[in-house]
Amino acid sequence: MVTSPGEAFENASKMLGHYLTTKQTPPNGLLVKKLYIYKAEDVAHEYYVAVTFDRQQSSPVLLISGEGGVNVEFKADQLHRFWFSPSRGVTPDLLAAVRSRLLFSTAEMPIIERVIQQLVKLFVEKDAILLELNPLALTPDGRFVCLDAKFDLDDAARFRQQGLYSLEEPTPDLAEEYEASRHGLVYIRLDGNIGNVVNGAGLAMATNDLINLHGGKSANFLDIGGKATGETLRQAVEMLNRDPHVQGMWINIFGGTCPAGGGPSRRNAHFGPRDRAVRHDCSVDCRRGIGHGRVQDARRRAPTGNQQRRGPANRMPLRPPLETTGDNGLTLVVPQIQKSGMDLHTESDFELAAERIIELTPRC
Repeated sequence: MVTSPGEAFENASKMLGHYLTTKQTPPNGLLVKKLYIYKAEDVAHEYYVAVTFDRQQSSPVLLISGEGGVNVEFKADQLHRFWFSPSRGVTPDLLAAVRSRLLFSTAEMPIIERVIQQLVKLFVEKDAILLELNPLALTPDGRFVCLDAKFDLDDAARFRQQGLYSLEEPTPDLAEEYEASRHGLVYIRLDGNIGNVVNGAGLAMATNDLINLHGGKSANFLDIGGKATGETLRQAVEMLNRDPHVQGMWINIFGGTCPAGGGPSRRNAHFGPRDRAVRHDCSVDCRRGIGHGRVQDARRRAPTGNQQRRGPANRMPLRPPLETTGDNGLTLVVPQIQKSGMDLHTESDFELAAERIIELTPRC
């Protein structure tokens, strides 16, 4: 809190351009590029109010605590939960329960009621997954003031909320995530060196968990979705190929959620260490199913002449279990892989695939 323009300038200079580290940031912190400035308010009491999803109850839930502020996560026992139906919204019974548990006065309750109604309306209409007011401050003169808020929207509903998403301001540290979202990919950078390309969030989490279980470290979470195409896969592989931290790549495609030229199957492709000067790519053509994939050598992007060194270091090893229940996917695809000149490895067992990519990739 500052009381003069001079103090404001001094404090802002210590924050802008510097890294802020909290319990909610990565270990190295986040670069501060903007400051939110608000007039000082005398606070008599702080509340926490949020609307989110309770996955255990399969229902949206209103969360209210009489102990808001910076340490609200340590006061979970003070958090009251009120489940509601999106179709019914805020009901008199819900409001009565809020007043009974939080002991709002007759003067305070109409304001709280409006705050709750607007939050729930916004939550439903804007495809939110979290709306959080913390703190919602009560001033000595009886006013409620929201001193900070956090809104988290469902990226899967981007097509319905183009107006909101047009307000995004991409930052350099999140450039990959924005680029991925433009191609329908869900990407999160991690601090390891094994890149993953997977279709389906559940399989992607299992893939990362298995790598960690066997002593490796994932460089990313990358879900290309259940309706992956050859272009989708190409974009995903190229994105990881641009990442200097990625020293090995595991492509793990489950054929039960996208065309695979046959019944449910899993495809695992592993890229191991490679020289960054020579880039080899693997793209799978999904127009006839991933099982009918076509491996394409990306030497057109590789240096030529004296710039290109020969030997195993020139390639990023790739290793997929390409098996289907309806055709001989492995038999069809591997000969094409061999002709491409890529250092490719295949594995049909999920756990063995994790062990193999860790063997192929240097420890980070």
